[in-house]
This record gives sequence, structure tokens and C-alpha cells, in this order.
Amino acid sequence: MAGCEFGCDYCDQPEARRAPRRARVETFPGRRSFESLLNPLSAEEVARAVLRLQSGGLHRALALTGGEPLMQAGFLAALLPLVRGKGLKIFLETNGARPAELRALLPLLDIVSMDFKLRSATGRPTPVKRHAEFLALAVRRAWKFM
Repeated sequence: MAGCEFGCDYCDQPEARRAPRRARVETFPGRRSFESLLNPLSAEEVARAVLRLQSGGLHRALALTGGEPLMQAGFLAALLPLVRGKGLKIFLETNGARPAELRALLPLLDIVSMDFKLRSATGRPTPVKRHAEFLALAVRRAWKFM
């Protein structure tokens, strides 16, 4: 997913900072054949693509990464119910600086991976309070399953 409010030196997806004009979508699991679709895709288009790939049995989880996926919380709120319960775990990789968005989406997520954003990597103040609130929400949710 595109967009991120940080500009980390170690970003492994700097191209995800901006949305491309077109999305490259694999058409058959593992065959490396792709179609090019105009962005932005609808939640229904993405769900169809995800479920088509999942039907090949090669995938066990849907990884939400980017950029910062929680910058598109409204889109995820529309997408995740369409793929939830279809045999895929939902994995969120996030910068942990958007606790309000996490709160809204937590019931739809299975795994949350949060990255601390330190001033030394971003050139911005570390969002300590937002990280703490984010982690508190995630921990409360995890305890419900233990």
C-alpha cells in the first residue's frame, strides 16, 4: 500500500511512498503472469485478486505492507471483511504511529508487526506516545486470544 509519513533511511520499499498510476496484479498463483490495472483499485477488485491467488493453495496469509497500510484504513475496512474467513490470516506490517486506525481494524487482523520509528532513522521526533498507545491496543487484543 502506498504512502508513509516517515522517510526512514532503511526503508525496504521506498517506491511505496507514492501510489503508482497502475497496479501490477498477478493473474495465476506462481506463474508470474500479471495484468496492469489503473489505480486506485476498489476493495472488490483487490479481494478478487487475493482470493484468486489464495485458491492455488500457495498462500496462507494476506500481508498488508507498504508504505503505511493504516494510511488507507477506510479502504482496509472495506477490503478485509471480503477476504476474512477465506483461509487466510491477515498480517499487518505497520509503523505503529496510527493507534486510532488500528483500534478500528483490530477485529479484522490476526497478526500485527510494528516497527519503532526512531529519530535517528526518520529525522523526526520518535512518536513515543502514539507507539505506546498502539502497543497497548495490540497487547489488549492479544490477551483476548490467550
